[in-house]
Amino acid sequence: MSDGGTQRALLVYFTHPYWGGEDIDMMAPDPRTRLSHVRAAVLEVVGGNLVCTEQ
Repeated sequence: MSDGGTQRALLVYFTHPYWGGEDIDMMAPDPRTRLSHVRAAVLEVVGGNLVCTEQ
């Protein structure tokens, strides 16, 4: 994406805030353990480096 000559990109990712890393079959039957957060960060080329400018 370009905004007035600035080179930008959008990075979209997700996290599992209540997951402790255990095997899914060993997880507690709590709905929070299945919760996912979708996140996005704006990346921009600054001085030849790709940096995160907004989250």
